[in-house]
Amino acid sequence: MSIQCPQRRHLTYTNGVSETQVMTYSHYKIEIDTFESPQHPIIYFRKERKCKTAKGMDRQHNRIVNETVEAWREYGSQIRRYTVSRVPADVVVRP
Repeated sequence: MSIQCPQRRHLTYTNGVSETQVMTYSHYKIEIDTFESPQHPIIYFRKERKCKTAKGMDRQHNRIVNETVEAWREYGSQIRRYTVSRVPADVVVRP
């Protein structure tokens, strides 16, 4: 049985379990391929607040790409490719 919370439409409770994590955040997978090991990329994940519009999601994606490039700038000569993709929450690896 699923019940919609009247104050927050994005918040759904299923049998008493909150699905807030899945509904209110966008998860991004960032892969960095290097020249030395193209078969073993550096992979990490980021979690950001979910945007309400497609234009906002596009801007958020561009911002994450720019922040990734800026953060790894000093290793730029060793990096072959950056890949930033939006993934579902169940793909994210928890430490």
